Amino acid sequence: PVRQKGWWDQAVPAGNAVLLAVDAALEALDADPEAGARRRALAEAYGGAAKDVPHGIPRALEALERADRGPAVIQVGPGLDAAEALAAAGCWDTEALAVRGNQPGFTVCREGVCLPPVTTAEQLAALGR
Repeated sequence: PVRQKGWWDQAVPAGNAVLLAVDAALEALDADPEAGARRRALAEAYGGAAKDVPHGIPRALEALERADRGPAVIQVGPGLDAAEALAAAGCWDTEALAVRGNQPGFTVCREGVCLPPVTTAEQLAALGR
């Protein structure tokens, strides 16, 4: 017997869609090759459904879009509040993840490119616009 994971979202997102989102985040955070391979395989498996019945897989479509853009990673310097950083990034049009960094201030990185650090939450909010 094999317990299958569903492909279609119901009252809760499908297990495969959640895995797709998690693998996309892991790949963006640390370039995990295994997560990247799983994400590409799931994206390919969802390809036909995305074309034929997109209304049945909204969480997977969201994960695919975010995987293409990649999340913004905010490195939060010593003594600064990660919750404040995420609140400031709430106005951005993309997902943001906060991680502890050792540089002072807030540093935003996306797709391997980092912007110069900023010192306030207001400056951080302005970076995503």
